[in-house]
Amino acid sequence: MSSFGRAFIPIGLAVAFGILNGYYAFGPLLQEHQNISQLPTEKRNQQPDSVAKVNDSTQHKSSSSETKPNR
Repeated sequence: MSSFGRAFIPIGLAVAFGILNGYYAFGPLLQEHQNISQLPTEKRNQQPDSVAKVNDSTQHKSSSSETKPNR
């Protein structure tokens, strides 16, 4: 067997085993997550995301002339 076979066949087998092992271990979890994400939001008892409105005057930019424009 050439040096190519001795070097790359074990690496290829390790990579293939790792991919198959990940598919076997995480396949059911990913399938469950995919099924949950396809349900409408009403069935999951959740409301759609909404943006919170802030009416705090301290959150606005200052109109001071001391503020540098490129800070």
